[in-house]
Amino acid sequence: MSKIIILKDHALAQADELITLLKNNKNLEIIEFQDCLVSALEDIAQKNKTVLIALGNQCELGWNISNKIHAFKAIILIHPKVLSNYLTMSHQHPCMIIHSPQNSFITPHQLTAISRPRPDIAQFISSSHNILEYQQEIFAFMQQYLQAPEEADLARIIRDTDILKMLPAPNPGAIRILEENKVTVGIVVPDKNPPFEHINPGYKNEIHFVVSGTAQFRHGSTNQKVLVNPGDFVYVKAFEKHEWTDWSDDFKLIFMQWEIE
Repeated sequence: MSKIIILKDHALAQADELITLLKNNKNLEIIEFQDCLVSALEDIAQKNKTVLIALGNQCELGWNISNKIHAFKAIILIHPKVLSNYLTMSHQHPCMIIHSPQNSFITPHQLTAISRPRPDIAQFISSSHNILEYQQEIFAFMQQYLQAPEEADLARIIRDTDILKMLPAPNPGAIRILEENKVTVGIVVPDKNPPFEHINPGYKNEIHFVVSGTAQFRHGSTNQKVLVNPGDFVYVKAFEKHEWTDWSDDFKLIFMQWEIE
């Protein structure tokens, strides 16, 4: 059975609600520690799939312990007060940190300078004191590292041969390959379809990436056409008119649309 080790700050609001939600998952064993013995935690982590969660004033302890014990699958730090060596520590685990921008361990200037301290840190900055605000993200993050390999649906590979079977694409040549939540990803192979001026369906921004061939692109009703080449990106905001014309026979692009708030 997978295990969650919790270093609890009793003063942190809603800590009990979060722990109750975790305990409702019958596939998880929740272990709460007050006084931590590194050797005891290491023994649990080495024998089980284990995620360490530290809350409030226990986060610095959890942060330092995680740098000593490499057997944790991941760690989660919620509303830390201080994290020593936050910008320089050589970290070994995938880590989720939920914190306020006012915390003393990092300044807004530093946050601007580094979008992510390290590639293995997922950082959520929230001025809210509601730690359940990111409940969905917390559970998704844990599941990623606790699920059995045979249950992991990670290889979402869509083969070029499968895409080719969808051709020729219906007018105007767009094929939706992936739709998830508010994001749509697809390809455009206009072929013999006629060009037309259009806006994106729904309230969506869009990025185009030209894979092959060339085409003329017009953005807005009055702008001049611009030649686009393989490797070019084109960004179109929601409700902005745009048009592809004069494409070569091998013209193909990938598009991604996302609904804006």
